[in-house]
Amino acid sequence: MAEKLRSSILKENESPDEDGEGEDFRAVETPYLKQLKVTHRARARTAIGWRSRFLKGLASSWGYMFALRSAGVSYNTFRAHERNDAEFAAQVREAEAQGAQLLHDVCWKRVMEGDLEPIYWQGKIVDYVRKFDTRLQIEFLRAYKPERFKRPGTHVNVGMKSDVFVLTEEQRHELQRINRQRLEETQPQNAVEPAQALPIGSGNEGDIRAVASE
Repeated sequence: MAEKLRSSILKENESPDEDGEGEDFRAVETPYLKQLKVTHRARARTAIGWRSRFLKGLASSWGYMFALRSAGVSYNTFRAHERNDAEFAAQVREAEAQGAQLLHDVCWKRVMEGDLEPIYWQGKIVDYVRKFDTRLQIEFLRAYKPERFKRPGTHVNVGMKSDVFVLTEEQRHELQRINRQRLEETQPQNAVEPAQALPIGSGNEGDIRAVASE
């Protein structure tokens, strides 16, 4: 399965862009590559090609591993270019943002339109049923309306008689700090001194019993 997905990714990257698609990540010769061309001309020319393929894959929400495979470059080489070339690092952040936005748009479409699942009868598709991911819908509600659809654990409800008090994260951390401070102050007073160890092989059992009774 992974090999089929990888081959399809490579095939898509080998095909030329249509209608100017993917122009945001076309080959750009940054000052770092110009400097690299002086000493390693072949490496600089190769970097222009794999950078464009890598950024396109990353912007398509493939993730780093699939983007690196489609670009035909190792992880260490990519990190070295990202660390030494500030403009390329900015392009990587932009590609990540586009990939995240694409993922958001796909999830939003699933929330609004659902998924069509086929209905089989005797091995043939006879109809389709539209199903919605309730969990995904809840997460979108929590993301866009956090004041109404709170995430579990972000607030603590404290009941006192008929009133309910809602604590924020800052108030909860402050209460925990006060509680720890109170425990540290009261611990020395309530601490029990450990019993002293008895000498082994002293031969005086009466003394041992007397110490143990104390």
